[in-house]
Amino acid sequence: MDVLIGILYHDLLPVFLVAGVGYLFGHLAKPDIRAANQLALYVLSPCLVFSLIAKSEVGGQEFGQITAYTLVAVLSTGVLAWLAARMLRLDGAQTRAMMMPAMFVNSGNFGLAVTQFAFGDEALTRAAVYFVINSLLVYTLGMYMAAGNNVSPWGALKRVMSVPPVYAVLLAGAVRATHTTLPEPILRAISLIGQASIPVFLLILGVQLSRVSLVRQWHIVTVASLVRLVGGALVGLGLAPLFGLSGVAYQACVAEASMPAAVVNTIIASEHDVEPGLVSSIVMLSTLLSPITLTLVIAAIK
Repeated sequence: MDVLIGILYHDLLPVFLVAGVGYLFGHLAKPDIRAANQLALYVLSPCLVFSLIAKSEVGGQEFGQITAYTLVAVLSTGVLAWLAARMLRLDGAQTRAMMMPAMFVNSGNFGLAVTQFAFGDEALTRAAVYFVINSLLVYTLGMYMAAGNNVSPWGALKRVMSVPPVYAVLLAGAVRATHTTLPEPILRAISLIGQASIPVFLLILGVQLSRVSLVRQWHIVTVASLVRLVGGALVGLGLAPLFGLSGVAYQACVAEASMPAAVVNTIIASEHDVEPGLVSSIVMLSTLLSPITLTLVIAAIK
């Protein structure tokens, strides 16, 4: 019990306190969150990903393992959500609204911070790879699901190429492959922005959650949240040995697979009118319940 309390106190409480500050700010000041989202997507995320990968010891084989693990974990959790939706006899829109937040986790705003607090900087580097792959899946597969399959292959490719962290991965890979040394002022500037990313991510998460509107379909919301948190954790734990993950890669990937639903699901659902209230409620409940499940997961793999 002391171990669980220690994890909750040291690894998770700081994350929720910072997000709570963002929530209060969002609730009281009601700022324009769009500019902050763009700052996170186009500036903070690429700099963080570049600085982590460029300086990391993650090799090509490990990068491939994490990429494959992320893809299979997302799809497996989607299957669990689809089965749960069938059992609840949900219609097409409700099924997609249940599957999206179950599949696509908050691997950036929330997951990176928790992973760093719980397992350190080396695990954070592996979590950044998970974050990039998860982001790609959100903006391709997630958009495809929300649009009701009305997305062309060319449209999906354009979505991929609009995700800035992708370019950060490619550039960091090129720098490492060619043993290029960038000028020190540039490296320091990128590093400084990267260091600022995680606390800003958490503040933005709090502001985003302050905008969530809830619905009363609590049986669907509860089941979907449990699929995301419990199902995602079990899938993550079960798949990790199959992909040969060990050490900090194992810890980072399992932790990321166990995170609550991403707030970006609500944005996509609103854009395509796919039960946005239901999706928002799943995001909120899974976030509120996550300290319980994440404490157990971290204790199991720490």
